Amino acid sequence: MRSFASSWSEVQFLLEQYPFPLTKEVESFWFSASFLQKMRQGPYGTARLYKACLLQERFACSEAELLQAMEEHYFEGQYFSSSYSGAWLFFALAERKLGVDVEVIKSRSVLFLDAVEAELRCLFWKADWKSFYLLWTAKEAILKRWDARSLDLMDQISFFAVEKKPLQLWGMHFDRELKYGFEGQVGMVRSGENWLLAWSFAD
Repeated sequence: MRSFASSWSEVQFLLEQYPFPLTKEVESFWFSASFLQKMRQGPYGTARLYKACLLQERFACSEAELLQAMEEHYFEGQYFSSSYSGAWLFFALAERKLGVDVEVIKSRSVLFLDAVEAELRCLFWKADWKSFYLLWTAKEAILKRWDARSLDLMDQISFFAVEKKPLQLWGMHFDRELKYGFEGQVGMVRSGENWLLAWSFAD
């Protein structure tokens, strides 16, 4: 079911839940058997294949170019970022570098909450699982924005300005803007949530 497709500040967003529409028509893209196998290997294989369909539909490039684009998150002046969680794919495309993340909100060990309780209360005024995933998606989106490969680098991200700024777009909302610093860089990350998911977009 398509939940969100719009543009905002020259960024195109898509939040999609399995079953993904284009994968039903994957044969129309004439992907080779080896390409299909590569896309379907490992976790989130169906979501990766759907992302390949989206990119192929937009760029009409060769499989080799498509594989390289998916590795570099870039093709002919267009940057893109994606995230998978449960049955969900969050995808964004822009003419500038960006990072996105989505997570299904669920309970985990209370030790995770305890480790970031002070930061959660500072940013979101409470320490619950919804706040935890808002923080997690914000940090992971930032790491993707700066091509940081290790989640251990989350500890190097600092937030120094938080503003409640609701923005509603096609049934999905971003309700906070957080100004951050990471490895000498400064940027903005926008976050939102509902009862099921938390999501963030960093530029």
